[in-house]
Amino acid sequence: MFNWFHHRNERTGTDQRSRASAILASYQELLEKYPTAYLDETWLPVSKNEIKAILKTAWVSTKNTDRREWIQIAWSLLSKFPPGIGSPIRCSAQSYVYDEGNGRSLERYLEIAKIAHAEEDAIRNEILEFIQQNSDRDYPRSNL
Repeated sequence: MFNWFHHRNERTGTDQRSRASAILASYQELLEKYPTAYLDETWLPVSKNEIKAILKTAWVSTKNTDRREWIQIAWSLLSKFPPGIGSPIRCSAQSYVYDEGNGRSLERYLEIAKIAHAEEDAIRNEILEFIQQNSDRDYPRSNL
């Protein structure tokens, strides 16, 4: 998803580009491996703030609308990593599976989902504010 970023940002040093690309690749891998899970924020390769900074740099460095949309989606998916939840909490297509079968209930999944949705709303507002400050385009709230 973010391979283009490594080659795009010529103004940044090679080490910084490589590090940012590695971080985004690790983040992408988590999203792909656990598409329905909520993972503790400690699973992230770096802090959420550092990932946000990388995504902001990537967004500003491209004018491609599709890439910017992917960046905004990746940014919003940081809400899938709430703090302090411990082991992965996930939902499979066939049944609810919690922490490799340790007996967590559907209520726990829904509790974490509620927390994540609140964070997603806050992130959405953060994204909109960032776009307004860094773009000539008007991005309506419905696009996020």
